[in-house]
Amino acid sequence: MDTLVSTKVGDNTKITWTEPLTGGEPILEYQVRIFIPGLKEFIVDPTCIPTDTIQRSCSFTMNYLEDTYGFKYGDLLQAIARSRNLHGFSEYSSANT
Repeated sequence: MDTLVSTKVGDNTKITWTEPLTGGEPILEYQVRIFIPGLKEFIVDPTCIPTDTIQRSCSFTMNYLEDTYGFKYGDLLQAIARSRNLHGFSEYSSANT
């Protein structure tokens, strides 16, 4: 998959990605992980589980990230994602910077 893109608008940060090349097979699901600076690892956030293959974005407010994961103002929301089709999961994308 291509690298994800994060866009900040006001107090919201949106993570988006493009549909990867699939070799002709439909995408069955996406898995998205966000980087938690305090943990120094990527985790699956329960609010960012795309419910269909059309949805290719997740949005977070700074308050949510601060309260849930201890984000500080200025921390970069980084994410990685992978897709699954009938052949299995792709490799995770590179993290956005």
